[in-house]
Amino acid sequence: PNSVAGGAASRRACVPARPEAAPPNSVAGGAASRRACVPARPEAAPPNSVAGGAASRRACVPARSEAAPPNSVAGGAASRRAHAPESAPSESRLARVYPILVRHHRSCERKFRRPDGLCFGCILGCGMDDLPRWPHGFTPDRRAAGGIPLTERSLGERSRDIWTRWLHRLAADNSWNRQAGWIDMSAAMALDARCLSEIARRLGRTDDARAFSAEHSALSEAINRLCWDEETGFYYDVTDSGIVRRRHLGALWMLVSHVAPPERVKRMVATLFDPAVFYRTVPLASLEAGDPDYTTEKDYFKGPAWPNLNFLAIRGLCEYGFREEAETLARRWYNCCAALWEKTGGIYENLSSEQFDRPKERSFPDYAGHGCLTPVALPAIFGWGIIRPDWESSKH
Repeated sequence: PNSVAGGAASRRACVPARPEAAPPNSVAGGAASRRACVPARPEAAPPNSVAGGAASRRACVPARSEAAPPNSVAGGAASRRAHAPESAPSESRLARVYPILVRHHRSCERKFRRPDGLCFGCILGCGMDDLPRWPHGFTPDRRAAGGIPLTERSLGERSRDIWTRWLHRLAADNSWNRQAGWIDMSAAMALDARCLSEIARRLGRTDDARAFSAEHSALSEAINRLCWDEETGFYYDVTDSGIVRRRHLGALWMLVSHVAPPERVKRMVATLFDPAVFYRTVPLASLEAGDPDYTTEKDYFKGPAWPNLNFLAIRGLCEYGFREEAETLARRWYNCCAALWEKTGGIYENLSSEQFDRPKERSFPDYAGHGCLTPVALPAIFGWGIIRPDWESSKH
């Protein structure tokens, strides 16, 4: 996958054509895609494209930045300014927060570390609240057996009214936690240890730096030994009976935490860009398309595509030097979101992974949380510059 769109028509509006027009392992083909334009309003679109015509020139993504070093997240002088703050955190601030961060890390270690060295979490802690993580065929009773139930008391008084109805709706899933080693929570703890090691090094705490580095290595060893499946080339959650053969985007944490060896990352990338698995019409599907519970319109993490998960994938790909693939994903996702924005004037919490003609049935509009990663962070990472909408003709 080396381009976002191709063919002569893409010189007018470089939005990917429908998936059937693209070769199997690319978003679309052709050199003209380097202009990469944000789609025009749908009424101007030719039959087989999301948007087209001269109107699309109102808001174009600049051409690919050639100034970025291969292993950098941000390329070019302008993007380095946009991507990072003017100065790194001062030693005085690091010295203040370091003991607090260590206490938090140790608390998580005591509460969520399993005897096998992996970590578990809960459906609120991991953020993917309705993701089916248990083995296929597990009944609600079997899912709850041996777990720690999440109760109304656990939510706290301030959030109890908001989450009580949600808690009851997912009651059968709330107790699936310590029965498995979770790949995302385990890798997140490894990332935490890696960051604490770097802070300790900055503060001259050599012993701490070595200890946290060793902890990162130990977590990485456990994850790679227990969670990797050589046959499919991917990471999975694990129970005492073995891996849970359900591929989901919790595996992206292997990249940002530097847990995955480079040779395994190559196989992960192939799976992430496989249209039959995660790289759907709108990438990336949160749950693999072949899973029996895969659905894209009403649920949250049973298939829909999310800005925060795509951002995690893009950052992780850049960390391992897959910058071209990262930008391919970024442009495809950006253009899908832009097409929906042109039609509705909204930035959405998540999108269907099967269409971007309309908002999915369950997705909050005007989502200024991780929704803004798309229009703000992606141009900064890839040096696209500031993309200014045409305020006079836009509804919002």
